[in-house]
Amino acid sequence: MSLTFKMNTNMFSRWQEWVNANAYTWFSMQLETLGESAPLIDLRFTSPVQYVYGQFDVIFVTVTAEQETLNL
Repeated sequence: MSLTFKMNTNMFSRWQEWVNANAYTWFSMQLETLGESAPLIDLRFTSPVQYVYGQFDVIFVTVTAEQETLNL
């Protein structure tokens, strides 16, 4: 899946540090597009982070991720 995040430049610096340390292994996250009552899903990033600058102090970050599947 492709994920896009919107943040300011200060947050991007801190977020990128967290990504480098944690996001390429499994972690839990709630996807905002699924609504406030969406469950946490387990996922990991599978591509390098790509970003573009928006207006003023906004950065749009895109990354590919995979969702963990349960073998039932």
